[in-house]
Amino acid sequence: MRRAGLRSAEELELRPEVSSWLASLGRLALLAGDLDEANDLHERARRIAAERSSRQKEQFAEIGLALAARRQGRLDDAERHLRRCLEWNRSREGEPGVALSSRARLRGGAARRRRGRARPAP
Repeated sequence: MRRAGLRSAEELELRPEVSSWLASLGRLALLAGDLDEANDLHERARRIAAERSSRQKEQFAEIGLALAARRQGRLDDAERHLRRCLEWNRSREGEPGVALSSRARLRGGAARRRRGRARPAP
């Protein structure tokens, strides 16, 4: 169903909607454990959103990239993605809750995993 939505948005050249569908499919790939596909879909979504100056859609894709990087153990990349979201939230005087809590969890979770106390996040 989501792939059909993506195809429709592409056929109608609705670029912002294409970004949303790609990011949604990226989240599904993330949940399924297909991290390479999740990275690809989120990066495509981020790129399209940036081309269209849709910061909210770009941020949604960026968080997906951070989640995939975290699951792959690429904590520096995950933090880089989350810092971009944090900067954007601060520039809008928004609440940086997602970026801050995710950053803290990814660093704390990695330390616990190294000590053998926690499983990787799903």
